[in-house]
Amino acid sequence: MNAPTPPGAQPTRADLLDLVPGVPQVPLTVWRTPRTRTDPSDSHIPAHLAARLVEAYSAPGDQVIDLTDGVVLAAPATTGGRAHHSARFTDTTYLSISPHATVMTGAGKDVEPDTLASTPTSVIGTGRAALIVAAWPLAAGPVEGELRRAWLLASASKLLRPGGCLVLIAAPAPGVAPVPEDFTPIVTAASGARLGYLQHIVAVSAPVVGDEFVYVTDDPPPGPVPPECHPDDPPPQPVHASVHADLFVFTRVGDEHV
Repeated sequence: MNAPTPPGAQPTRADLLDLVPGVPQVPLTVWRTPRTRTDPSDSHIPAHLAARLVEAYSAPGDQVIDLTDGVVLAAPATTGGRAHHSARFTDTTYLSISPHATVMTGAGKDVEPDTLASTPTSVIGTGRAALIVAAWPLAAGPVEGELRRAWLLASASKLLRPGGCLVLIAAPAPGVAPVPEDFTPIVTAASGARLGYLQHIVAVSAPVVGDEFVYVTDDPPPGPVPPECHPDDPPPQPVHASVHADLFVFTRVGDEHV
């Protein structure tokens, strides 16, 4: 949060917005993307968040490259008329993208296996994708993560059209405590690949009632059940559950490909 404006002073743009420190400072946006009962219990990315990303950063007919676990953008992309390309990292950290898109071949709101088809009409190519989404971190180990990051940024700078977006979703698994991380090196590396830092989004997965987030849950905390406390024992430490994901949005700038 920014420092409060002194009494009698005129508010500036910085006073009216929550800004993420950096050069330039980036406005902080909050999305309501609550989990539903149909979301898998181990899913990092709720269905509401996947749908919001597709709607916000692509249009019908656009190409969407999905590097998330479980390719969670497939349903909202195909039902929304986008061409969905699944992607993954190979064992050698090479980025492999399905060359042909999965698209809807029939009308209907629900995705059925027989309504999806791979078609050569939306073959992935240089400077054609509107959106690339990847879950962060890209790998468990730092060395492999650095290699995958380099591959991803280089690929995004070539595959995205001007104005297209790369979104990194930093979200711990349900029940796993979040670990603070400095994303400055990622922003710097992206800039070197002609990917400008566009936006930081906090996607809150807690339920929403009216205009308020609800953080109370009936689910037991992860881990073993603690033993009964002795009166002389120190009070138990509170359990911190993650209720949001951090989204870092980069956009490809310029008319030339790297």
